[in-house]
Amino acid sequence: MQNKKLVQKLTAVQRKMNVRTCSSYRTISAEAACVIAGVSPIEIQVLERMKRYSGLGINAARKNLMRRWQLKWRWTYRLIPNVESWVNRPYGEVDYYLIQALSGHGCFG
Repeated sequence: MQNKKLVQKLTAVQRKMNVRTCSSYRTISAEAACVIAGVSPIEIQVLERMKRYSGLGINAARKNLMRRWQLKWRWTYRLIPNVESWVNRPYGEVDYYLIQALSGHGCFG
């Protein structure tokens, strides 16, 4: 994860997949697409896997991932202040209108 160009390429690929997953606009940020799709950013996932490989427990690694992810994202934070509760919610599918509101791309005046 030291190579910034590699991280940018991985993030771009993941962003495209998340945009398709949540059916959002192609101009949505990578952070917002990750939160709405419920998929943690790739560089944080890699760090979690490295820590798990080096002996950290699964629960501790997951908590560390959620903490790092919480610190990373911006716009959608105003609407979803806790990413862990959003990802683990037992209800609610995201649809076209919710995506517009969460990503800031809707025409809501």
